[in-house]
Amino acid sequence: MVEVRLEKVTKTFGKVIAVDNASLTFEDKKLTTVVGPSGCGKTTLLRLVAGLETPTGGNIYIGDKLVNEVPPWDRNIAMVFQSYALYPHMNVFDNIAFPLKAAKCPKEEIKRRVKQTAELLDIPELLSRRPRELSGGQMQRVAIGRAIVREPEVFLMDEPLSNLDAKLRVYMRAEIKRLQRVLGVTTIYVTHDQAEAMTIGDTLVVMDNGAICCMGGPETVYSKPVDTFVATFIGSPAMNLLEGDFESKNSFFVTESLEYELPRDVVSVTKEKGVSKVILGIRPEDVTVSDSRVPGFIRTEVYMIEPLGRELLLSLKIGTHIIKAIVPPDIRLKIGGDAWMHFDDKKLHMFDSKTKKRVA
Repeated sequence: MVEVRLEKVTKTFGKVIAVDNASLTFEDKKLTTVVGPSGCGKTTLLRLVAGLETPTGGNIYIGDKLVNEVPPWDRNIAMVFQSYALYPHMNVFDNIAFPLKAAKCPKEEIKRRVKQTAELLDIPELLSRRPRELSGGQMQRVAIGRAIVREPEVFLMDEPLSNLDAKLRVYMRAEIKRLQRVLGVTTIYVTHDQAEAMTIGDTLVVMDNGAICCMGGPETVYSKPVDTFVATFIGSPAMNLLEGDFESKNSFFVTESLEYELPRDVVSVTKEKGVSKVILGIRPEDVTVSDSRVPGFIRTEVYMIEPLGRELLLSLKIGTHIIKAIVPPDIRLKIGGDAWMHFDDKKLHMFDSKTKKRVA
């Protein structure tokens, strides 16, 4: 197997910069998810690796081979698209076998590899069916099988689960993760769904406006976001962000309607960076809420209550700020009533208000 390496890769379409100076390595035998909002350049990045687009600048390597000028069919990659793109007049066996027949593989070799792939995907009983006789999840398995049967060095997946319902998506992303572990093939998986990206990938790449914002383990990207964009894009509900002043003399974070005493480690790092205008971040699950007065807690108004089954999503209003909090369902609150909140000091995030970059 091989790693995929991009060195200062840029792709422009006229004046539009789709991929901007991207340098990163997709590790050998790992599943890397690329996530970002629509139009951020993630699919263009995948198409560059596939050879469906030619880079405007920079180099792309698959293993040790520079592939900038290598056509897609010579890159030993397999791609799974959002659309299943199955041949309706062929049965499942022939759909999976198509790339092997195109490569003029021996008949017995084709039979062996298709059977092996079907068993791996748990669809051997479907081999005689036509696509119209399959469910969405079954069609996606066939599309994945057509990629697997080629035994490529790299899998490229472009939002392969977008057409499935929520329940089936959860099941299929677990199946894709299992298959990748079994096959051990370097895999690049593009999605706009941050929950999917977090759960399926060994490594997470976040993109915005054509640029690579960050790359790392999903838990690291979540717990230590590099900037406010990553902080709000990764995680649902999004991180609360409050813009205000850092008062180093009394160690307070201050806005027009809130004063919050900061822990020593946050104060120390923020002082060291010399930042005065800051953005304080706290994730909803790190906000503690009480339905009665507690010493040291901040009084707020309950703006909205959203039941989520095993928990409640609260919107708490303090001045002009709306702060989201996730709490147990048995808390006794009503819209328009009072609630008292406190932030987990060990889970605070501080960003520079000017650069939006992480400070502490």
